[in-house]
Amino acid sequence: MKLALNLGVIGGLTLGLSGCGLVHTLRRYVRPQTPKTEAATAPTGAVAIAPRFEYVGEFDETGLAPAAVPDPDRKDRQLWGFINTKGEMVIPPQFHCEYGEYEIPCGPFVNGVARVVRERKTGDKPENVISEFGFINRTGIYVVPPQFSYAENFSDELAMVRVGPDFDKARVGFINPQGEMVIPPQFLLAGSFQNGYAPACRGADYERAECGVIDKTGKFVIPPEYDWIGLNGYQNGLLKVRKNGKWGFIR
Repeated sequence: MKLALNLGVIGGLTLGLSGCGLVHTLRRYVRPQTPKTEAATAPTGAVAIAPRFEYVGEFDETGLAPAAVPDPDRKDRQLWGFINTKGEMVIPPQFHCEYGEYEIPCGPFVNGVARVVRERKTGDKPENVISEFGFINRTGIYVVPPQFSYAENFSDELAMVRVGPDFDKARVGFINPQGEMVIPPQFLLAGSFQNGYAPACRGADYERAECGVIDKTGKFVIPPEYDWIGLNGYQNGLLKVRKNGKWGFIR
């Protein structure tokens, strides 16, 4: 998958934005996989789950992984469900998670719920569909119905959600695992909460973003005086920021 100034489909919308802010916006949605540390066991090559799925995600700590099978109604598409470590489909295939090899926006389970994506038709033509994000429990029941144009996984008991189909006009807020909007949609973009704080940007558009750090009430505890901020949050105790076209770090 290539990063470019034309993003494919996010929330059913084709974006044609440009500028430095967009590049970092894209990196928020298309992220490389993070290597995981595995226990030091000698590999045997024994088949645990025979290759039979169109694609699979990673197993989470609950022992479930997203897996895709052919969509019986559309040969060019796939449906996603969740399998256990025996390869059994314990949550039936019903979700649409084709966001490329770098991100599968179904799962993992955090705080008892998992992020999933559903398509909804808005007209008779094939292109008249939008993708909506919601959250299910481990039985596959929606605890937060699909309604957001984008959502992040839960972190620090809150999940970032984007409200509104138009990418430029939509705003970001945060929900709890019960689906309650605890921080109303008001930000251009925001990262996930870590230890009670999250990077966030406000403003009329991405070229005039004002970025800082918020607490769980949505209040800026680091004033929004930067024109961009590292949406992945603090790394090694430092947070990447840009001001007047120059990059640096804050604590």
